[in-house]
Amino acid sequence: NNTTLRAGEDGIDITSGSNILLEGNVNKYSHAGGIYVNFEWVNNVEVRGNFLYSNSISQGYGDLTIRAPRVRAVNNIIAGNGHHCVLIGNTDNTEFWNNVIAPGNRTGNLIWLREGISHLEFKNNIFDFSRTEQDISGDITDSIVFDNNCYYGTSSAQEVHNGLSFQGMRNENPQFEPNGIWANPKFIHPDRSEAEHFKLTLNSACRDEGAALPVKTDLWGTARPQGSKIDIGVHEFTSKAPYDPSSIQGRAWNDQNENCTRDANERGVAKLIINLYNRDGKLVDMAYSGPDGSYQFDNLPPGDYRLSAAPFNFNPGQAFEKMAAGCGQSQDELSLTVTTEAGATASGQDLPIRARKAPAVQLASFTAEGTQGKVQLHWAASREEHIDYFEIERSDDGSEFVLKGQSKSIGDTDGQMQNYRFTDEEPPSRLTYYRLKQVEKSGRFSYSELRLVNMEKQAEAITVFPNPFSDILNLTLEPGTKVDKLWVIAPNGKRVFEKRIKDSNPNLSLNLNALPKGSYYLIVRSDKEHKIQSAFPIVKQ
Repeated sequence: NNTTLRAGEDGIDITSGSNILLEGNVNKYSHAGGIYVNFEWVNNVEVRGNFLYSNSISQGYGDLTIRAPRVRAVNNIIAGNGHHCVLIGNTDNTEFWNNVIAPGNRTGNLIWLREGISHLEFKNNIFDFSRTEQDISGDITDSIVFDNNCYYGTSSAQEVHNGLSFQGMRNENPQFEPNGIWANPKFIHPDRSEAEHFKLTLNSACRDEGAALPVKTDLWGTARPQGSKIDIGVHEFTSKAPYDPSSIQGRAWNDQNENCTRDANERGVAKLIINLYNRDGKLVDMAYSGPDGSYQFDNLPPGDYRLSAAPFNFNPGQAFEKMAAGCGQSQDELSLTVTTEAGATASGQDLPIRARKAPAVQLASFTAEGTQGKVQLHWAASREEHIDYFEIERSDDGSEFVLKGQSKSIGDTDGQMQNYRFTDEEPPSRLTYYRLKQVEKSGRFSYSELRLVNMEKQAEAITVFPNPFSDILNLTLEPGTKVDKLWVIAPNGKRVFEKRIKDSNPNLSLNLNALPKGSYYLIVRSDKEHKIQSAFPIVKQ
């Protein structure tokens, strides 16, 4: 039951001893792995009910590494960004049961099978790699069993192992997943940043599909099974309520005149995630607000709850950043407390939302510069209100970001400049995107604009002119220079122009008349296979 945040190496290392239980631990943002069980003299270890999130930031081994005999891993969640999810080698009689692996943007492998495996069993696990291009690496020998697991990716053709899809693997090797399934597990919450987010919903295909294993409870202590068979994953779904259930109904709307009343001309706020928490602060359920802002929760035990709104498909610059709590709510977040009674519906539990007078954070400057093999980031805030910390995020493509570090807020300010800096000690030797995630004490957040750094020498063979420009932007290529594709992105990362180059014309002209005035980046890809890119800051006037 320990929590480890931002460990310089592994969150937990087990390198000696036997008959060891690792249970209920939370490891986040470790530079190396989350839990590391290593050496042949370590044995009889149970890794149970742990939440490993966004570890192995600086690569290395897996979030969960097992290199010892007689290990059982059960009811664990490995999720978020980082490098390898799971690494297993030099083991025998090891069982990997009822876990969830759900990586975000990662390098490395979903599971890395190393040498020295005598007997290893994967059963009743959810492998959801729909948010990254990870797969199973290493030899799947006769002593390694995969069965009764649920797989899910971007498509059924996504590679699972050795260039083959899930069905391709089953066709080639009938011993691989004879009872496994390819299906959307349908977790309760899309954010996937807390353990409760990985509970199953009513219509999940992973319900009642597991093998009969001696896993008596789920991650939260619910007895298994609740249905005809054990559920796959860490959660055992309970459909029958041992109480007279209650309900909550409400609506999120824009209270423009701030009179706490839904006037006829005030529209609902759609596409909000409405989180429902119990009195202990644990996530109970999640709903999306409809086109009119309405939402509903059913089959609830009577008691005290808290409703909290969060953005759906959040992007920088969207209107949600400018929303603030209306009357009857905490001023730090869009939330509301509700008490329900048995057999009754608590209706009218509305979330009025008003315009925010000023952003929670205002950046006066934000720069990222590559020098001496490192990237130096500097930013200055002229306004901060209830900001807890800044997270520094990095990306190879401008869309999927990984956490690189954190800087604590100096404190509230309105006009007094506050300066921050961060050094990325090991940036990749290519074009890299950086942004700041500005996190408020309530948990709400917003993103800064992007900053691009190219640690490779900028392609002098490409000349961009005029800059600033009005409508037409020209490129001149030196002989032998190839361009496969180019695009223009706005500071918030949105791609606003794109063009494929099919010939070798050394002179290119781009008609950017449709772009509003402002600052942009022109990205030029000169090698499709290796994704070599150059970035040119451009200004339309």
